[in-house]
Amino acid sequence: MPVMDFNIATQRFFTEFTNVAIPAFFFMSGFLFFRDLADWRECFPKWRKRLKTLLLPYILWNLILLCLVLGAYSIPSLRPQMSVTYNVQLSSGWFLDRMTLHPIMGHFWYIRTLMIFLLFAPILYLLLHNQALSFILLFILARCWIPIDTGVLSTEGALYFYCGCWIATHGGLPQAMPVWQWMWIVPILAYNHFMPFFRPGCMTVPGGIAMSLFVGWQVCLLLADSMRTRQWLLQLNQHSFFLYALHAILVSGITLMMSRFQLHTPLNSFLAYWLCFAIVLLTCLAISYLVKRIAPSCHSILTGGR
Repeated sequence: MPVMDFNIATQRFFTEFTNVAIPAFFFMSGFLFFRDLADWRECFPKWRKRLKTLLLPYILWNLILLCLVLGAYSIPSLRPQMSVTYNVQLSSGWFLDRMTLHPIMGHFWYIRTLMIFLLFAPILYLLLHNQALSFILLFILARCWIPIDTGVLSTEGALYFYCGCWIATHGGLPQAMPVWQWMWIVPILAYNHFMPFFRPGCMTVPGGIAMSLFVGWQVCLLLADSMRTRQWLLQLNQHSFFLYALHAILVSGITLMMSRFQLHTPLNSFLAYWLCFAIVLLTCLAISYLVKRIAPSCHSILTGGR
């Protein structure tokens, strides 16, 4: 396979995994907010909790990066790169915009959009407890699902967020099932992920995201059965927000450095992708561990108490 086709196939391979991140994030966020919600007035204490777990980290991380960008912008040799990457404008309007609606940490649009969705929680609660209206809205969102990014609110997570709310209200997540009952889905997902290496133009399997979410949930339940594995996952979860916050910046920096090297073979390209993955993962975990060790209260604030 030519190195260009291999690069495209590798990107497709990783994209199939990352495509599950948005649905999983919004689905679980909706589910956790509406779980055990007995009255629409209970949204208010949950909102107060989200001020700590969502809004405060959102502001602080954007403020940290904003200060770093402005510091780099003050260095003449770095100013052109900062202007291109972050469209720096020394004005109060730009500063406010980058701290709120259009975060300078671009991938924090997840949190921004989720906070906007949560503002409609009382209305959703009333709709969800009207069985006819809840089904109609679910059908409309599923039938007319078209990702639209208005620059402030992206509709990409709306369907998944609503599904999480709906399941929390009308039932619950599926319980652990015997492995043999869902293992047949794994070869389909494997086909979905690996086929781009053999047929670069192939399409993904319809329903792949839903199947990935289901299998991922069953795997989590399977791992949770082991107390040792559960403790390890809980410890790892303490550092997950740092991985989310820092990964995009690190990937951009590593990609910029690797672009200077000529990757003439598929093997070199493959190794570069996995080297980038390992560097980003280990760096984020190391930074989170050091901050938690040196300044645990600061770590708690930056991660929303996670």
